[in-house]
Amino acid sequence: MPITSLPKGVLRHQEEAFAPTSMIDTLYDYGEFLETADMNDAIAGGPESAKNIAVVGAGAAGLVAAYELSRVHNINVTLYESSDRIGGRMYSVVNPDPGYNPKIFELGCMRFPPTSTTLFHYLNKFQLKTLDNFPDPGVVKTNLMYENHIIDWKAGEAAPEDPEFQRIGTDFVKMINHLLGDANHAQVDDPKKLFDYWAIYQDAKNDENKKGVVEAWQKILDTYKNVTFYEGILALGQDLKILKQKWTQEDMNRFGALGVGSGGMGSLFPVNFVEMIRLFANGWEDKQRFLESGIVSLVDAFKNACMMQGVGINTGTKVAKIKPVNDQYMLIMSNDECSINYDGVIVATTTRAMEYMGLTVDGFSDGRVLKLPLLGQGPKVAIRNLHLMNSSKFFVTTRTKFWYKENNDTGNDLPANMQTDELMRGLYCLDYDTPTDGSANRNPAGKGVVLISYVWGDDSSKLLALTEEERYQQFLQGITKINPAFAKLLDEQREDTCFIDWENSKDYYGAFKINYPGQEQANHDAFFQFQAEKQGIFIAGDSVSFAGGWLEGAMPTGVNAACAAVRHVGGRLLPKSPLVEIDSDMYSYGH
Repeated sequence: MPITSLPKGVLRHQEEAFAPTSMIDTLYDYGEFLETADMNDAIAGGPESAKNIAVVGAGAAGLVAAYELSRVHNINVTLYESSDRIGGRMYSVVNPDPGYNPKIFELGCMRFPPTSTTLFHYLNKFQLKTLDNFPDPGVVKTNLMYENHIIDWKAGEAAPEDPEFQRIGTDFVKMINHLLGDANHAQVDDPKKLFDYWAIYQDAKNDENKKGVVEAWQKILDTYKNVTFYEGILALGQDLKILKQKWTQEDMNRFGALGVGSGGMGSLFPVNFVEMIRLFANGWEDKQRFLESGIVSLVDAFKNACMMQGVGINTGTKVAKIKPVNDQYMLIMSNDECSINYDGVIVATTTRAMEYMGLTVDGFSDGRVLKLPLLGQGPKVAIRNLHLMNSSKFFVTTRTKFWYKENNDTGNDLPANMQTDELMRGLYCLDYDTPTDGSANRNPAGKGVVLISYVWGDDSSKLLALTEEERYQQFLQGITKINPAFAKLLDEQREDTCFIDWENSKDYYGAFKINYPGQEQANHDAFFQFQAEKQGIFIAGDSVSFAGGWLEGAMPTGVNAACAAVRHVGGRLLPKSPLVEIDSDMYSYGH
């Protein structure tokens, strides 16, 4: 495949590291577009007369859409949220710690890879500080427990101190490199894999270079779009062209229990393999950061910015139905106390909430079926079928950060991360106090925050019938087996606790979208619904994104919907908006 030569002045060498500035399924730089919007004070010029747009759902996508619309002249925005708070799954519980930074329970969004260009645009815009000391396994001192055997993993080491898990970790890297190439060593002089072509395209964006990226990702889509994560890994594990020895069922069990030491993969085995490959293709698996002030600080920043722009924010107001009325849309509230007409509507909720709202059926008027349905058939199928994963978390504040040697009598740092096949699955010790003396990544003073359990899928379902205290006692058993000193100090110093099951959370019905095999076309239809013409209702949110579970999935859909709503009411979008720059036919997701 011919590759256009790089422009003069671009220093791109063989085996140079590559980091994407866009998502693979769009190849569109939202950060760049938003920077242009900021320089022009808005994403568009406004319509000739005042128009009213409603945004339903005040999560990440809804807040982005409301904020960007509010800056457009002659557009009035009203935001509706069914719960008593805004933010959606950007949900922080803030615990005061006098003299120190507040201690945060991040019940939803928690860690953010730097390749999240849309998210970091807003973090930078609102001057919110991220920390680089998120305690991922191996980044900090880690203990693993698999089938009641304890395995140490030293901070800064690439793998645990166990030959079998080291082999699994090395093998998994080989699998990913086989599929995508090595992002740390992009072979731009002799491209063969996705990262090679993508590095070339990112340095020189033209149609010929883009073709190489598209063909590489299309090959992965064609191979794995109907394959489960389990099937994909098992098949790669049998390929001696990639690995030195075939994976056994016990190897699959190890990988299912602990992944490569970064959390249980078994609960994700039934999902589409493409969804897991996306994680690595988009560069989201490492170098993760977290917000010192909690994700709630971003929510507050959006809220304040929206209010300054005149956005009406209505919490505790659930939209039950949306009904076309002439050239407008009527929002009918669940209490039937008010109905309001709008020129356009953005629905930024979970797909399950959309279904309960009636978006998958044609509306009715005076007993007759409406001629124009709210949505096309493809998005309706997507709303009905796209899978939402459940997830649970359990947090504790402690009197001190007892895992630091300064705060315990063991004379050593205790593990700041644990991974296990027991009910708790993943434990993370979080430090929200930035060092004041110039030392790196730790401040022993102040209270501690311990996420003692973070689980998904069936591992979350196992907990639904347990009370808060029952869960804690179950988790404590596993922690005691892994590290008795840690468990003793945790129990002695436990103060506030908090847990959440997103599956049971009112009006959410799940934690994040993640496709099953065969749902890629539905995902495509949901994501690109914003490009449909002759309609004024647009869907957005994590549930319709190509990146469920990540803010970088949800936020771009809010930008998409805002652009579509502006066009619908007669505004003039800036050049190179996602409406015209993202080709909905770039990839084939169907059979």
